[in-house]
Parts: sequence; structure tokens; C-alpha cells
Amino acid sequence: MPLEDLINDSNFASGLLLINQIDNKKFVRLVDWMMKDFNPHRLPSFTDHELESLEKSLKLTSDQVQGLLGCLNQLLKQVISDVIKPAILKDMLSDLFSLEINKVETFCTCWAANAQAIVTRLQQNYNDTLRLVDFNWALNISSNVKNGLSEPEPRALLELKVEDHQTAGGQKVKEIYLDLTEEELQNFYSMLENIKLKLEQCPHKV
Repeated sequence: MPLEDLINDSNFASGLLLINQIDNKKFVRLVDWMMKDFNPHRLPSFTDHELESLEKSLKLTSDQVQGLLGCLNQLLKQVISDVIKPAILKDMLSDLFSLEINKVETFCTCWAANAQAIVTRLQQNYNDTLRLVDFNWALNISSNVKNGLSEPEPRALLELKVEDHQTAGGQKVKEIYLDLTEEELQNFYSMLENIKLKLEQCPHKV
């Protein structure tokens, strides 16, 4: 999901309002802690006692604290996924989400300080089991008689050769075959184009 699409989420928008309400010094500590604890597959790991302390410290209800944490976690996931540079992020947070300038600067400062460590940690934890080593393609004409159509249907056959590092006995190359209609191939192509665009926009260093 693009960062700008988050504003269409009503829960996220409610969380932004809460961010603007809390004390900036407390916001600094909260954001810094969440970045150091960030895991894309779960919410921040606060204990019940820590959540109660947050409620008292931030003067929020339990539901409001959960909404605030959910909003920040969504924001973090998207920022980290796109590896957005702090300077670009600052403009996006101000223009898209109407966050107070002190909150924007705080978030961007924390992101700049923690970005490299977060990206490195996620790369180390990533379980790279398959690697594309080669691919081939061919056109195939399939009969549509069984579907009641007289004209044959052209299809694209793709062969992906991938290397599996977790196969017993060492590395092993296996083949994955895709049989795609023109529409399916176009959807596949569009997805690859979006991925390529993201890679081109992603800086080597934050």
C-alpha cells in the first residue's frame, strides 16, 4: 500500500489526531522505542504494565493507546518498506497527514537515526530460500473447443529455474512453470513494473 493511501484508513486518521495531542518529549521516546523493537509481522511488544503506564503518561484511554500504537506501526511499516529518505518523508508527513511540525521533525529524526540498523536487522532476519537463476518462455496455442469457442487461444508458457538453499543435500535447482493467458501475463507484467519502480526509487542509503 502506498504511503498516501493510509489516509483513507479511518483508524489511521484517528491515530494521527492522537499523535498531534501528545507531548513531544514523550512522543520521541515512544517512536524511538518502537523503531528499535520494530517487527513487520507483529504489533509492538508492550506488556500490560507498560500499556497501563502509557495510558497514564499520555493521558489516553486503553482504546486510544491501542489506536495510537496501531497508527504508528502502520506508518513505520510503510516507511520502512519503501525506505523513504528523511527529507522526502518530512514533506510527505506534513502535506499528506497534516502532522504538527514538531511531530514530523521528531519522527524523521528518529527514522534517520534508526534506519540503517532497522534495514540491516531485517535483511539478516530474511530467510532467503529461493533464488532465480534462469528463465525461459514460449508461446503455446491451446484449443478452446471444450469451452465452446472455435478460435484457439494463444498462451504464454514461462519456465522459472530457482535455486533452493534449504533442500537436503545442498543447493538444488528446480523448475516452476507458469501457463498464462494474455490478461494474466499483462497483470504479471504490471506487478513486475511496480516492483521495478519501487526498486528504482529506493535509495542505497537513507
